[in-house]
Amino acid sequence: MSQSTRGGAPFEEPSRGCHPIAGIRPDDPGFSYEPVERLALFIESSINAGTQWVVFEPNDEALWAELRLNIGIFLQNLFEKGDFSGTTPEQAYFVKCDADNNPPSSVALGFVNITVGFAPVYPAEFVIIQIQQMAAQG
Repeated sequence: MSQSTRGGAPFEEPSRGCHPIAGIRPDDPGFSYEPVERLALFIESSINAGTQWVVFEPNDEALWAELRLNIGIFLQNLFEKGDFSGTTPEQAYFVKCDADNNPPSSVALGFVNITVGFAPVYPAEFVIIQIQQMAAQG
């Protein structure tokens, strides 16, 4: 796999055509620790921007595996920089993109659902971000 926007880890750039359906928002009254909020927004926008290529791919297990890999590389880099708590990647973050969160009804509409969780250094509780992208319809 080449090191293009498709093959490399996601990076932050202005969002084009992505559809986040849930996540941390600045106006969320239950979210008051600003550095964690900034990290969550950075992760969400980076993943949105870095997964724009899915619109050209069939929405199937191969796509989901590639998304897990690419987003995992991105989160591993953040883990190695010390942005997450935990001593192992399994304690620090997760990426879920499989048949459980991409039911046939969602796939038929062309949606790819990605759930990402990470444990920031403080308060060391998992923050969950859900992202939805459009994929090629078969």
